[in-house]
Amino acid sequence: MVINDKEVKKIEAYACPRDFRTGKRTRMRDWRVTVQFVDGHVWNDGGHGTRKAALAYAQRYAQ
Repeated sequence: MVINDKEVKKIEAYACPRDFRTGKRTRMRDWRVTVQFVDGHVWNDGGHGTRKAALAYAQRYAQ
């Protein structure tokens, strides 16, 4: 996959930690995404409501 003319090695989306007392996520918009490029550069972003939204955002805007 190529994003912004850079070859992508790996894309990961993950949820922020849960509150240990309640078992619920601490915020409503807590999905983060990490894009690792072949050249070693890493791009991170957070604050997404769903995993799908985080991945879609990364595929459009990763730098």
